[in-house]
Amino acid sequence: MAMEQYREEKDSLPKKSYRTILHQEITAGLVELRRPAKGLFLSSLSAGLDLGFSLLLMATMLSGVLVSENLVFMDFLRFLVLSVVGNTIGGVIFVALIKYGHAINSNEGG
Repeated sequence: MAMEQYREEKDSLPKKSYRTILHQEITAGLVELRRPAKGLFLSSLSAGLDLGFSLLLMATMLSGVLVSENLVFMDFLRFLVLSVVGNTIGGVIFVALIKYGHAINSNEGG
């Protein structure tokens, strides 16, 4: 019932133009750039380490399969599938929580 009401309210709202969406995204980016340098540094360091270690771990696992007699290609595929599934589930939950928080905060303000 609540989802139907949400969809009806969403459909009744005027559609945003691409120019409006672009303006909002640019504004949000500029607001983020006004954060303290320490916050920007920690965010970029965290993102860089996450990406770097995920690629390093993938390369390490693949090279282990190619070099070691104890690992076979199915081990690499199992690792890859579990990584993708885990990241997908975690990402969906994380984004859902962020969107839920945004929805709650926007309802309180208006």
